[in-house]
Amino acid sequence: MIRPMTSLGHWPSRLAAGTFILNSGLSKRDADDEAAAGLHGAAAGAYPFLKSMEPKQFVRLLSTAEIGLGAALLIPLVPTGVAGVGLTAFSAGLVGMYLRTPGTRHKGSVRPTEQGLPLAKDIWLVGAGVGMVVEGVVHRAALRRHRRRKALLRAGGAAAHHGRCRHRGAGEGRGHEHHGHHESRRHHGHGKHEGWHHLGRHGGRARHDESAATEHHGHGAAGMLWRKAHREH
Repeated sequence: MIRPMTSLGHWPSRLAAGTFILNSGLSKRDADDEAAAGLHGAAAGAYPFLKSMEPKQFVRLLSTAEIGLGAALLIPLVPTGVAGVGLTAFSAGLVGMYLRTPGTRHKGSVRPTEQGLPLAKDIWLVGAGVGMVVEGVVHRAALRRHRRRKALLRAGGAAAHHGRCRHRGAGEGRGHEHHGHHESRRHHGHGKHEGWHHLGRHGGRARHDESAATEHHGHGAAGMLWRKAHREH
């Protein structure tokens, strides 16, 4: 199942910031030399390392960065945390210009002057970006917990299935053992019965032969005594 890359809670912020920044980047693509010089001068006054760049080159890079960031905020496939990092970095640069540019703030205060009000309004982009980063971190942590819980449940189910298989195998083994023992006892009893039957049959025949011999011996002895008594007379 495909899980959503971001929650719905930050979509209003993403739509608002993405639309605003994308429009700003598209409008700078056709900036003339005067507009390019003004933008470059304001940026170079806050960040001196930009003085080495040509105004047109700076505006083109700025326009490309804003178009890319605005598209990333509007595309659902981009994770909220990633889009939030880009928005926070970009808006932090704008707030840095507000804090560094002379005449944008009242002396000894962070309150904007009339000149600094357009730059001061970009502070809402910082809040939106930081909120997206926090939401992305929380979402990733919840996703990791869900995957860990799912892995534990899968491992527990596999262990339970293995235990049931072992129990079933042990039961079948005991059944075969009991059946073999029963068959052994049955064969042993049958053999014993056959032995006793054989012994009784042969024992009875032996007793019969012994009785016949005794009876024959008795008749022979009685005949000898009768013949002896007859001769004496």
